[in-house]
Formats: sequence, C-alpha cells, structure tokens
Amino acid sequence: MDKENSLLRTSEERYGEKFRDHCLEIYKVYVGTADKISERRQTANSFFLSINTVVIGLVSYLQAGSGTKPFLGFYLLVSTAGILICYMWYRLILSYKQINSGKLVLPLAW
Repeated sequence: MDKENSLLRTSEERYGEKFRDHCLEIYKVYVGTADKISERRQTANSFFLSINTVVIGLVSYLQAGSGTKPFLGFYLLVSTAGILICYMWYRLILSYKQINSGKLVLPLAW
C-alpha cells in the first residue's frame, strides 16, 4: 500500500472529498469483525460449558446408578479431563481477547 495515499496517514484535506465516507466504511468493518469475534467467543463459551456439564452429569449418573464406589483412578481421570477442558477453554478465550484488542485499536486520525 502506498504510504502517501493511505487513508490512515493522510489529512482530510490531502485525501480528498471521500475521506469521511472511507473512514466510516473502515469503522463499519472494524465493528463488524469485532462483533463476529464476540459471537464466536460466546459460542465457544456455550460449547465448553456444555462439555463440563455433560462430564459432571455423567460422573454423577455413573456414581448414583452403580451403587458401588468407583476406584481412585476414575476420579483422577475425570478430574484431569475437566482440568484439560478448562485449560483449553481459558486459552481459547484468551486468544479471542487478544484478537479483539488488536482489532479495536483504530489508527484513524480524525
């Protein structure tokens, strides 16, 4: 991109009469992509919450239905799976935060 004719580095007088229209279009793109990322983050939250709910429900069902006490390894396996799921959830949300914070920096000089 030519730095001299770039909208982000040029004054309104130098750019021309379409400056404000182009700035508005760039703003619309920024807002649209930030909104899409927020929707994806919310979908990820729902997905991981559902997985955790299923794991807890399944363990409770197996515990109540069997009548016997599960072995220690079972609890260790379920706990490890839960921790891994939560860690993946945390990392995904952190990456969405980084993406959104990078997109919301508007370098336009009004």
